[in-house]
Amino acid sequence: MKRFRKAAAVAVLLIIMLPLAAAPMSVEWSWLLDDPDISAFRYQIDSESDDGWTVLPADTDSITIDGLDSSVEYAFYLQRSYDGENWSESAVSYAKATETAPIEPVVEEEPAPVEETVVAEEPAPAEEEVAAVEETAVVEETATVEEPAPAEEEVIPAEEEVVVVEEITPAEAPAEKAPAESRFAFSLLPRFGVASTLFDFDRALAEVGIGFDFAHIISAGDHFSLGLRSDLVCNFLPVEGSWTYEDKLEYFNIMNYAESVLLDLKLMMDVTAGPMDLYIGGGAGYGICNPVDAPNLEDLFKLYDFSIGGADFGSDWFASAIAGIRFSIGNVFSLGVEANYRYMVTAKQHVGSADVVLGFTF
Repeated sequence: MKRFRKAAAVAVLLIIMLPLAAAPMSVEWSWLLDDPDISAFRYQIDSESDDGWTVLPADTDSITIDGLDSSVEYAFYLQRSYDGENWSESAVSYAKATETAPIEPVVEEEPAPVEETVVAEEPAPAEEEVAAVEETAVVEETATVEEPAPAEEEVIPAEEEVVVVEEITPAEAPAEKAPAESRFAFSLLPRFGVASTLFDFDRALAEVGIGFDFAHIISAGDHFSLGLRSDLVCNFLPVEGSWTYEDKLEYFNIMNYAESVLLDLKLMMDVTAGPMDLYIGGGAGYGICNPVDAPNLEDLFKLYDFSIGGADFGSDWFASAIAGIRFSIGNVFSLGVEANYRYMVTAKQHVGSADVVLGFTF
């Protein structure tokens, strides 16, 4: 599964006109190209509507948008994709111009006019002048210093604002869809139980067998599946037909038993829920026995008689059915019970069995 590393997106706001209020601005958003498997980007301003996206090539690492209102905050949504169809969740970056107070103009104050008084004295009369009357004249003269022109007002324009938006990390792009994992499982199923001809319960057969279970060949969802199963089963009973040996050691002498061997193939339907496996199935099979050694089984195998090495055998086809339930104990072992049914076609006999089944799944 592909995953993104962190990527950074930066928005830079450039104020084009003054005053700031309602002035147009240009904003540049940029991001890192940190994943070579990305095939496309797409963006949208102030929305994430399905039909509002603009798609960019995979080598694009920035986008500049002009004519935005500097008094409005804008949200920039960015997504990326591996295949151009499945998109990541949006990474979002906000951009807004920040207004700073203008600097007040500095005006030089006019200096106050300065008044100056000049006093001039008449020169004294010459000594030889007789009867000169000393006289002092006072002349008052006002000199006005020229008033300097007021300094031009200096207006300092507001500084251009640069707003850096903190780094953002785009959400992970969805991973490419992986193929569904196979649920197929093979199990060996040893079984032990008791069988009997139905409607004639006087004939009790011991039953041992092993099943070869190919489960979940075809799955429909997480709980339902179809598979195949084959069972190799041996039924046996005392040659005399009775389980009443007085000497208990006689039960351990295999020469005291008659046997039949059966093999079938069934189509299975499994319903699983957690550790429980509930199954049913049906199919057909073929069985043989030695009627000489098994007189109590002779009536079950009437299709065809043949000889091997001087020994005579009887055989028959049969239809089979099964229903059971198993519970898993760990990943390998399972334990359950099941009921089996066989219809011997030529002999027209019904045989049923109840078994305990062990499971070993690989």
